[in-house]
Amino acid sequence: MKDLRKRIYVHIEAGDWPALIVKQFGMHRSAVYSVKKLYEETGDFSQRPSSGRSRSVQTKAMIAAVKAKIDKNPRQTFARWPGT
Repeated sequence: MKDLRKRIYVHIEAGDWPALIVKQFGMHRSAVYSVKKLYEETGDFSQRPSSGRSRSVQTKAMIAAVKAKIDKNPRQTFARWPGT
């Protein structure tokens, strides 16, 4: 994706019309303007950090641990788990 953004920006800098870039890359015109704005604001073609809380807690190890705990005693409520 980063490479695609870079190629789009090269065409923008070369003076190509957005309509021509849209036809060449098969994307929406607003995406062309978004690439231009991203590079002008950050100087890079990487995506901005996404908003919201990360889902780092949902690792495979954590999911397996929770499933094992549920299998051990399926009638126990989450409120009564030790450490919560």
